[in-house]
Amino acid sequence: MSNGPNDDGTSRASSKHLERLETMRRKRLAFDMRVNQSMSYRAIADAMTAQGDPVSEATIRIWIKEESVYALPQEDIEELRQHEAAKIDASENRILHSMAMLREQAERRLNEGALNINEELKLLRSFEETLNNIRKQRAQLLGTNRPIKVEHTHKVTTEFDEEVEALVALASGGGMVMSMPDDVYEEA
Repeated sequence: MSNGPNDDGTSRASSKHLERLETMRRKRLAFDMRVNQSMSYRAIADAMTAQGDPVSEATIRIWIKEESVYALPQEDIEELRQHEAAKIDASENRILHSMAMLREQAERRLNEGALNINEELKLLRSFEETLNNIRKQRAQLLGTNRPIKVEHTHKVTTEFDEEVEALVALASGGGMVMSMPDDVYEEA
């Protein structure tokens, strides 16, 4: 059995440390590409993949979000959020404009007697799906899609509960004994 330097786990620990450093470098590079070069998430993923460093668009989104917390002051994060919201708004406006043009084209074809507007309907569904995705991105960016906590209480009284209350009242000498003191009403 060998007692070399690789047998004590330091080599594995060193390897893990190097992997973490490399991941940090990749995250910073992606963040720089997004913030300083205004590249899209897809373009960043493509660029890193082209450099022999394959990464998905979803991973890029996660990395940018993680790095934003550490690399930017809160004021800059808000400014970046507003910039991103403006880009999303521009995308939404382009889709809405395209949908309006498509509607006009379909109306024109219907007026000309063309009964088959299946292509326009397919395209319209595609536009609507894209529009929904854009709106979801905006809601996520601005935090308007967070779940809302609603507190409520229910009080259920069964016949069994009423029978128990009556028995307790009889056993205690007549008065109504309530398990919930707030529910006691005095008779006039």
